[in-house]
Amino acid sequence: MTFGCSMWSPNGQQLATEAWSVSDPAVAGVFRVNADGSDPVRLTSNGNNGHDIPGDWSPDGQHLAFSRNTGNWSDLWVVDVADGATRRLVDGPVFGSGSWSPDGQWIAARVGRDFIMVHPDGTGYHAVRIPVTALNEPGEPSFSPDG
Repeated sequence: MTFGCSMWSPNGQQLATEAWSVSDPAVAGVFRVNADGSDPVRLTSNGNNGHDIPGDWSPDGQHLAFSRNTGNWSDLWVVDVADGATRRLVDGPVFGSGSWSPDGQWIAARVGRDFIMVHPDGTGYHAVRIPVTALNEPGEPSFSPDG
């Protein structure tokens, strides 16, 4: 198993990390591992020969935003880190893996040239237009620590 993109938990005790195996595509998903790399626990499973890439943890450490690549584009999802229950928040094409607001009320991501905001339960979706020129693309949104 190969580990890739990783995000620290709010308490710094665990990582959410992308994992895959060239010899076994069924391995692809997001895993939670201890800071020392021990005890990997599967959080998601991408059954489409794609990649699940972790985004931000919720401020309380109970959930994780992630993007699920299904071949053509990525969708924005959230997973409950205790039981592995997943919920799709935004159908693609989503760029990035989600940035959680400090108050836990919003997840931000980029769709095309717009930033979007959505509540963790999938409601409240709206776009935040970012003025860009034809030569510029916005990066991934990120909340400041004070919101």
